[in-house]
Amino acid sequence: MYQIDVSTAASTQPASTALGTTGYFTDGNAATGVAATVVPAEFLNALMLEIMNAITGAGLALSKSSFNQLYTAIKTIGQSGSSNYAADFGVANAYAATYSPTVSSPSDGMARTFKVKTTNTGASTFILDGSGTSYPIYGLNGAALQGGELTANGIAVIRFNSSLSSSGAWVLYHCGASPMQVAPATQSQHAVQLAQAQSMGALVGGQGITAYLSTAGTSVQFAIQQVLMASSIGGARQIIGGVSPTLNIATVGANGMDTGSAPVSGALAVYAIYNPATQTTATLAQSVGSAPSPVYSGANMPAGYVDSALISILSTNASGQITPFEQKNRKIFTARAGVFGTTTNGGTTWHQQSFGGFAPPGALTITGDYNATATSSSNPVFNMGVGSDTNGIGNQTTNSTFPSGCGPSAPFIDIACDTSRNLYLYYNVTGSPTAVNFSFFASAYTF
Repeated sequence: MYQIDVSTAASTQPASTALGTTGYFTDGNAATGVAATVVPAEFLNALMLEIMNAITGAGLALSKSSFNQLYTAIKTIGQSGSSNYAADFGVANAYAATYSPTVSSPSDGMARTFKVKTTNTGASTFILDGSGTSYPIYGLNGAALQGGELTANGIAVIRFNSSLSSSGAWVLYHCGASPMQVAPATQSQHAVQLAQAQSMGALVGGQGITAYLSTAGTSVQFAIQQVLMASSIGGARQIIGGVSPTLNIATVGANGMDTGSAPVSGALAVYAIYNPATQTTATLAQSVGSAPSPVYSGANMPAGYVDSALISILSTNASGQITPFEQKNRKIFTARAGVFGTTTNGGTTWHQQSFGGFAPPGALTITGDYNATATSSSNPVFNMGVGSDTNGIGNQTTNSTFPSGCGPSAPFIDIACDTSRNLYLYYNVTGSPTAVNFSFFASAYTF
């Protein structure tokens, strides 16, 4: 393509004339007196300049001996994507770009690409070509952005959908080095949302939890290898590892009581809590009279903290102090405490016995031991054990013969208790004893 260069060509472009009545070319008809269309220089100049500008606009130099430059220019412009690309000049969460040529408003299916100036921190909008009309940007799940989907210096690809929002919205299809929003997965090959992945399988709670309090007090430090927290039961999970928060029940707020004073001779549910804005993990104690929730369900979560998980259940003494204990994961070891004793033979029945004075609400199993003695003219035979119900489910028993004045001593480990922390005891001796003594103790519980 080249610009006309004959000797009769004008050196400057003639001025354009006023627009006349539009029509079409005709060869004319001499028989009917219809004149042929005169092709003016103005029309030929228009064709020449339109073609030339397309070629040079694509970055090509005009060549008199080339006859495919318009075709090459169309391919070049299409492949470069330059007509759909611009630099963002807006601010975080309010993006704007101007393209060439500009349009007055977006149309259904229109695609635009822009280089992000500032990372978004939440719901965002986009203004096209200085129109002044701001439309929201949605993710592929058809919802407003949450933060981080548009990363500074990333190339964002958006497409307009007039059916979204009240008057249309841009849908973000991609932005380099940025997480993407997707719709919830419903088939095996679908991408899953973080919330779906976090809610799969694992229950909230901690692993590798240790704590030790040698004497009664108000403060104890927990070491947590990993804890899986959530804002609600069944909600999205938050995994935190390698933290060692200290609980002080003499204070209120993060790392203290959720409200009020510690209970007297009561129970405390201890939660790990997480503040996503500051990425801070703390503890929070709640006075409980029944089995606590796996996540904090009270009304006094400290400001900024969102996720939580139950990491311990502890007892307090008459002074409102935490009683001495050692914790390994979800098992609490305490000082050995007598729970039940009798000098009456229990016969062949399982007897319900409350361990509620030892194990706090929420205890699932109880560990302890038992012993007995009997005086008899012959060697007495002892049958003793601990079980979970009147039928002795899960029981751990001994059946042995001892000399007069002696008797068995045996442990029971992790016997399941009911929600009232009841266990069932079996204590029977045969051999015509004249005096008997049975004792049951507790020293640990799980939750």
